[in-house]
Amino acid sequence: MNDSSLPTLERYCDVVVIGGGPAGLAAALETGRRRRSVIVIDAEDPALTDGTGTADDDALAAAREKVRGWGGEIITGWVERVTHTDDDLFRAELAGGGRVVARRVVIAPEGPADVLPEVESAHPEAKGTGPAPRLPEQGMPAPEKAASSTKIPGVYAIAPATRAEGWAALAAEGAQAGIAAASSLADEDARAGSAPRPSGNEADWDHRYSGDPLWSGNPNGALVAEAGEIAPGSALDVGAGEGGDALWLAEHGWRVTASDISRRALERVEAEAQRRGLCVACHHADANAPGAFPHEAFDLVCASYASIPRTPDDRAVHGIVGSVAPGGTLLVIGHDLRPAEEHADTATPCVAGHPDLTAGLEHAGHGTSFDPEAYVRVDDFAAALAGRADWVVEVHEARPRPAGAASASHHTSDLVFRARRRA
Repeated sequence: MNDSSLPTLERYCDVVVIGGGPAGLAAALETGRRRRSVIVIDAEDPALTDGTGTADDDALAAAREKVRGWGGEIITGWVERVTHTDDDLFRAELAGGGRVVARRVVIAPEGPADVLPEVESAHPEAKGTGPAPRLPEQGMPAPEKAASSTKIPGVYAIAPATRAEGWAALAAEGAQAGIAAASSLADEDARAGSAPRPSGNEADWDHRYSGDPLWSGNPNGALVAEAGEIAPGSALDVGAGEGGDALWLAEHGWRVTASDISRRALERVEAEAQRRGLCVACHHADANAPGAFPHEAFDLVCASYASIPRTPDDRAVHGIVGSVAPGGTLLVIGHDLRPAEEHADTATPCVAGHPDLTAGLEHAGHGTSFDPEAYVRVDDFAAALAGRADWVVEVHEARPRPAGAASASHHTSDLVFRARRRA
């Protein structure tokens, strides 16, 4: 597949933050802490810094890790404009054709010289806001005094600043904007009552499963190799997607529950299971939600390339581990990103959560559309079970990816972790 044949990627989240400096990262962190999905779009790729190791560089690196620790993604791109849609969403258009759709926008310029995107409001006369005033020679609507809000509801802006103001001052302003954006979402959802909008993560995956099939329909080769050694029983497939693994397990005698955050994905699993005459139970769940999975209920719990946002308390990891019955097996398979990292100067970087599309798509605006560091990793499961007497780690290794697997050929190796819970 070449770049010219790739579709324009569109991501969905609760809040998009434009600007990856101190203010933008602080806004993203406060958004993530309030369990809202957030994507930071940063025009400067941190991998291209001069590596001098200044205090500011160290602080930025630490702040990025905190954001990712809450599942926030940081992608490299240039936002040309932000459009307020008729359905009250904001579409950030990136140079190269990619876009990020969000319910709220935080604009956090890193300095007064930054060129900021135009923000086009939908029906401003109906909202009573009128045209948004602009900062001199900028496209950003001017902030009001309260909580960095602007004349466009849903847009929060931080006035361009200089380094002389100091990291703490910039971060404080960004945190205020992030808190305001997340709070407004909570208020909006509370007013919606029993029918709030789906979470940003759910909307993101539902959008991806709204078009043509994403995957080949084949089971993942590492799962076939590992599960083929285990006597069939009850199985939970976390992040089942379109069901390649779940359907293979059902065909080989397992009583399968397929779980995914996307209802549209599960509809595809149900349709294919019915077509094949198989019985697969579908369980709509966010792996990070409390009580997402029954406790100690399954003989096999598998997660193949599951894109689950990280949290500081590893709640998804512990929930998945806890769903394995005594005597049962945990099997986690992930992309081995090290080959791409070792050849980052020439190779296309890997994409978490969208392995059938070439990663590092230039559609995303000079960078990748996904941030692998924001997602739960295979090694997180290994760390959770390290030293536990009630578990035996049977496999923890990188290995070549079998041919014909559901995921894309540009990934050449897997990380495989298999552990058995003592009876």
